Amino acid sequence: MIISLSACVEKDTTVIVKQDLFHLSMGKAEDAIDLIQLLGIPFKERSRLVMKNGLFYISNGNSGKVMEFTSYGDILSLYYNPEKNPAPLLLEQNTNGDEVSNRKAFPYSFNHLGEIEVTAGGELLADDEVPSNRVEYDEESDSVLNRVVLLFSKEGKLKGYLGQEGLGGTPFPYIDRIALNNRGDIVVFTRTMKTRSVYWFTSEGSILYTITFPLSALPGIEGKQVVSFLDAMTVSRTEQVIFLKIDYYSPIKEDGDSGNGNPGDYLESRIWEFSVPENRYTGSMVIPGVKSPLYGVKPEQQRQYDYIYTFLGCDNYGRLFFMVHLSEDQFQLLVLASNGTVLSKNHISMDDSEITYSSFYLTETGLLTALLAKVDKVDIVWWRSDKIKGAHQDEAYNQF
Repeated sequence: MIISLSACVEKDTTVIVKQDLFHLSMGKAEDAIDLIQLLGIPFKERSRLVMKNGLFYISNGNSGKVMEFTSYGDILSLYYNPEKNPAPLLLEQNTNGDEVSNRKAFPYSFNHLGEIEVTAGGELLADDEVPSNRVEYDEESDSVLNRVVLLFSKEGKLKGYLGQEGLGGTPFPYIDRIALNNRGDIVVFTRTMKTRSVYWFTSEGSILYTITFPLSALPGIEGKQVVSFLDAMTVSRTEQVIFLKIDYYSPIKEDGDSGNGNPGDYLESRIWEFSVPENRYTGSMVIPGVKSPLYGVKPEQQRQYDYIYTFLGCDNYGRLFFMVHLSEDQFQLLVLASNGTVLSKNHISMDDSEITYSSFYLTETGLLTALLAKVDKVDIVWWRSDKIKGAHQDEAYNQF
């Protein structure tokens, strides 16, 4: 639901209302999630949400499992570690992975689940840690190689795993994201202390490209001395392009004068496009900043850009989506066209003060979904950002 109202933040603000789809209880049951947190102790394991073909896939690192739900909250399938979970009661157990059913539980001994994705055909991709006897060390990057991407068939059978060279390859360092494009290519984003690397595979798991981005050689701002911080990366759904969100700050010099304002000040953020076949940057766009005076900051306390957007991803139409937290329960959603034109700025409703953990997922149509954990339950929600007025395009551009 999208409504227009007058608010203290901005006159005639358009607000995209959060719609609750279903809730998960806390616990170890097959349709529950373990996100119980001790006071002052951060979560050690990741939990993620993916929406594909109207179904929701939710991973829970604490329990070592991935659940599949309908949009009404009915569980359809479960991939689970039997050593961390009780025997399923709602689903039929499938121990050999070769039976076809709409409601099955598939045992698999996940070690430390990380990122997940799901193909258009419903096949699960899961980032997991390898056993200790398979861990390798890379001296050049000074990193531990201990992650692989597990490939499951829709029937729950493990088909193999992806490593750096493809099927059965060397483990990856820490995996930031697994992404898919409209052609079904699998793109794995990894990080080390010195670099960010992208491994680009066909849908069958054959390596196409490996691109490494040294953090010491990121593109800057012409005519300015800046400190560059690579915040996020993702892949275009329709082209062989990688998007990099880079935040820029003033450098701190010995005399305390940065030359760009106060030392260490945030300057701006840009999205850079990197053409994979050409192996080069092809351009950038500035992400419009959010000016603090709009939100009641006194003139003497003003800085040009006080709020930094989070990059959510892109959709089939080439639109880029960003979100920023302005104040308690108040967020802004920014949508840019592929050329950097602002298509819309809207506020989204979210009871942030009650949320203890969150994971967001942007679908290929531009619909924003989220897993929002509270003290006693987890809400699965969406915002119909795909229906934003003025941000719709009838046809995707440059399809494969």
